[in-house]
Amino acid sequence: MDKREGALVDDSMNRGTRGLSGAAKMGRGAASSETKVLDDAKQAILNTAEMQKAGGADRLAGLSKTVHEAADDLGDEMPKAASYIHAVADKLDDASSSLRNRNIEEIFESVNDFARKQPAASFVGALVAGFALSRVLKSTGESEMAKSD
Repeated sequence: MDKREGALVDDSMNRGTRGLSGAAKMGRGAASSETKVLDDAKQAILNTAEMQKAGGADRLAGLSKTVHEAADDLGDEMPKAASYIHAVADKLDDASSSLRNRNIEEIFESVNDFARKQPAASFVGALVAGFALSRVLKSTGESEMAKSD
């Protein structure tokens, strides 16, 4: 191989190395942009879940207040039943506070732990939640159809 051919080979190798280096940088850039997109999506989901959690805690607190009022109304006629109803309302208050004071990741961890320890109860809970969700969706669809008529 003469000098000129050697120089061409060296030049080609240098270009190939630079090309591989550039491709590696592009690959790392693509991987970091994918990670950023995933992180942004995760954050958006967590923000939405936090808003839903706050709304759920508010609804539980409202339900607790309503149950306490019902127990107060019942108190004169059936004091023993009223005390049980107040106890249920207190549990609803506790659940509302617990929901409000814990972050989403802690709640998911608790649900997972419960599901591992009580799979049958988790299955029944999932069935009940699915049934309730289907009823809510059905009633929402029916009310929107009634509005459009």
